[in-house]
Amino acid sequence: GTHNDTLVAYSNMALANHHLGKLNLACEEYEKAIELAGDQFGEKNRAIPLLLGNYGELKVQMGDFDGGLDMLHKAEKAYIFVYGPNHPDQAKTINSIALALSKKGEMTKAIKNQERALVIMKEVYGEDSIDAATSYNNLGHYYCSMENVSEGMPYYEKALKICKTIVGEKHPIYGRTLNNIALAYAKQGDTQNALINYKAAAAIYEEKMNDGQFDTVTILMNLGAIQVEVGELDEAITTLKKAKALTAKGDMPDKDVMVVNIAFEIAKTYWNDQRFDEAIAAYKNIWEENEFTSNTTIQEAMAHYNLGVLYQSKQDYKSAVQSYKKSMEMRKSVLGLNHYDTALASNNLGLMMYNSGDIEGALAQHKHTIDLHETNGRTVEVALSYYNYGLALFKADKLKESLLFLEKAYDIWVQHLGPEETKTKSAQNSIAFVE
Repeated sequence: GTHNDTLVAYSNMALANHHLGKLNLACEEYEKAIELAGDQFGEKNRAIPLLLGNYGELKVQMGDFDGGLDMLHKAEKAYIFVYGPNHPDQAKTINSIALALSKKGEMTKAIKNQERALVIMKEVYGEDSIDAATSYNNLGHYYCSMENVSEGMPYYEKALKICKTIVGEKHPIYGRTLNNIALAYAKQGDTQNALINYKAAAAIYEEKMNDGQFDTVTILMNLGAIQVEVGELDEAITTLKKAKALTAKGDMPDKDVMVVNIAFEIAKTYWNDQRFDEAIAAYKNIWEENEFTSNTTIQEAMAHYNLGVLYQSKQDYKSAVQSYKKSMEMRKSVLGLNHYDTALASNNLGLMMYNSGDIEGALAQHKHTIDLHETNGRTVEVALSYYNYGLALFKADKLKESLLFLEKAYDIWVQHLGPEETKTKSAQNSIAFVE
């Protein structure tokens, strides 16, 4: 009795930490529980299949699909051993097996397992049950993931009909089904029907925010993306701001990364609408709200880089120089001096120095970028730096050197891009001008 109580206690602690997002600690506790179970695997102990199933689901969540599937298959056998075949918990485990297979990209196997689960759910709960609706929903998702929307949609419609009858049109399960239907329409390019269903799903989840914030954020992000696609940009920004605020309040894994990524989407939406000042303000707001953390250094470097591009678009070259400098230094510290993204920021920094009249600074920066590309064997990428360096040399009245680097750029581009490419023609025209 005491031994089994300890096993159950470890299993429950693991499940609690699993839900709290403390995944590594949960793994340790599941392992301890399995170790304690030891010789009880041959007994009809109800705690064991539950333990195996929960641990299998955690492994899948952490990306260990094969390990998770191994554990889930053991859990299914344990359920059959303890309860006999066709128990509802066996069906739930088969659901998890199907999900793991889908994450591995093995959709045909996922569908076969989901169909197995559906048979049990219908036998236990009847045709019109939430569990059957969940299986129909999953089948629709797996078929649509295989680009077979015409076969997936009827499953979604069955799920929607069951949910409407049993829980009504305000329940999150109904909303989740609407979201899946919207995804299917979006895959078909039917943006208007996708928009209608995303809006309906979002309205349900916004009422039920405490019933699953991650799902609410996901649906709001989907709605924002389709609003951008159909040109409802102000509505998209409002939707994305809701998603960002909800994420900031929540307790989701990688919350800080999600908040910053959504902030980027807001800035990008302004940017795509040529609203450069508002895009700049959106990026600056990330710093003002103290939303960058040690987990988001790469995103912070990208924000500086994007600000550089925006300032460049406004011909505010001095501000662009400062932004590109910050981006380059951050990328250098995180990605290393030799990373391509570091070289890209270095190249743009050189361009802005050139545009702001700092020719000596531009020459030094472009030479630095050339060294980065040549050191790393980037024979095609270095052409742009040769070209920019050649222009800066011309501005400094170093005509022979200018011609040498412009010809280097031309030779690479004509070989790799062809003589009619815009870059090739630009190099050709610049050579003619210098000559």
